Amino acid sequence: MPRIIHAADIHLDSPLQGLGRLCDASLATELRAATRRAYDNLLQLCVDEKADLLVIAGDIYDGDWRSYETGEYFVRGLRRLRDNGVEVALLYGNHDAESSITKRLTMPDGVRVLSTSEPESVEFPDLGVVVHGQGYAVRDVLENLAQHYPHRRDGFVNVGVLHTGVQGIAGHARYAPCTIEDLTACEYEYFALGHIHERGELAGGYTPVWFSGNLQGRHPRETGPKGALVVDIEPDGPAHVRFAECDVARWETLEPGLAACANVEDVIEAMAAEYQTALGRAGDRPLVVRFRLHGQTPAAAALVADPDRLLAEARSLVRSGSAIDKVVLDVSPPVSSPTLDSELAAQVTKAAHALAEDPDTVRQILGDLRRFGLWRLTRDTEIDLDADETLVSLVQRAGRRLNANLGA
Repeated sequence: MPRIIHAADIHLDSPLQGLGRLCDASLATELRAATRRAYDNLLQLCVDEKADLLVIAGDIYDGDWRSYETGEYFVRGLRRLRDNGVEVALLYGNHDAESSITKRLTMPDGVRVLSTSEPESVEFPDLGVVVHGQGYAVRDVLENLAQHYPHRRDGFVNVGVLHTGVQGIAGHARYAPCTIEDLTACEYEYFALGHIHERGELAGGYTPVWFSGNLQGRHPRETGPKGALVVDIEPDGPAHVRFAECDVARWETLEPGLAACANVEDVIEAMAAEYQTALGRAGDRPLVVRFRLHGQTPAAAALVADPDRLLAEARSLVRSGSAIDKVVLDVSPPVSSPTLDSELAAQVTKAAHALAEDPDTVRQILGDLRRFGLWRLTRDTEIDLDADETLVSLVQRAGRRLNANLGA
């Protein structure tokens, strides 16, 4: 029974975003090394689990890095695996195709890099495993590579590898687009995918199809435990898949319940409870937290009136070696609030909905505010004003905040 470690999206030496504003210099230094340390944990996982084969489904690097030190660090790790008897098969993803490092570094003996010109099948006879896959020659691979993959090879455990934006998964560039049916039609014993940074199973049954997710979260949208998958494949039986953590720092978005919070002090208490629970999940890792306060609460008007206090209170909660990213407010008073005129609230809501249906007008309003110096974005903001959905969200939140103030 071969034991395979499935990893992807290492993004070695990728910068974690916004560290300067989030934390002190010592924590920032620690977080900058996070992707390397997560990679080290992957290597140790392979050794500890006595893995037969490490499969990497693309995006080893993070774009066009010009320093060979990044690539040399990666290669040294692979050499360590080979010295410990672990086979390695990998392919290049969209970020690797951008990198000059990818094209020039020599891999250790025995490390198999799958072809970028057509699907390649690499046999590991001593393991009884054959790996099928194709990497990226250029960043923007827009054709369906999966439909050209060969059917399973009898007498072997067949493992497919692909870096892909599978159809139906929103929020990601659709590189090498394919369907789940394209993958399961190959009838492999396991399909290892990369590109989507959230871990998940797309199909079970005879051909399990998994995204391993990335090794290390790098910003507030990459939350929770990150790592690799340990895959044990029984002869003529199902694959057993389990998750192993590799990350050395963690991002969390916390959403404390606010319905029972009568005042700001109650909200702060709820935030503290959520934070303590998150600390337990993170273990001894640095934890970067974003609080999202949303929903109806009697404390809505007080929260909106003094958002800086909330951020200060949140930052006072943190232990050494952790940080608060921000506090996002999206609250409104209870519908039954006696101090809010229901007809006025309905008019505000109606106006917000109408404006949300006209993103071009919203852009014009924001442009006027910026031109007259009444509003500006900070340099480290994550708001994308080119996206219609962002503008819709801004208008809807503005409507809820106005109603919260009217309910004071």
